[in-house]
Amino acid sequence: MNHTPGPWTTFPDKTLPGVSYVITDRTIAVVDPVNGRANAALIAAAPDLLDALESVMKWIHAGCDPSQKSEAKVRSAIAKANGGLA
Repeated sequence: MNHTPGPWTTFPDKTLPGVSYVITDRTIAVVDPVNGRANAALIAAAPDLLDALESVMKWIHAGCDPSQKSEAKVRSAIAKANGGLA
């Protein structure tokens, strides 16, 4: 299955309070005002989270400890999913 490649970013609607968009070269999602910014951040982080998990799985399947090799990628993806908060 293919998805729209990242990076995905978010921005708030200037005319509709609380509404956020997740975009790349096109709109991926329009998020409603209820937890909109947090939900948009989580959606926008999806490609980064998938990439980080795939990286960890490669190390696990190779019989290596993924903790040191993938930690920065995982931390970055988690921070993006949390709206930039570590």
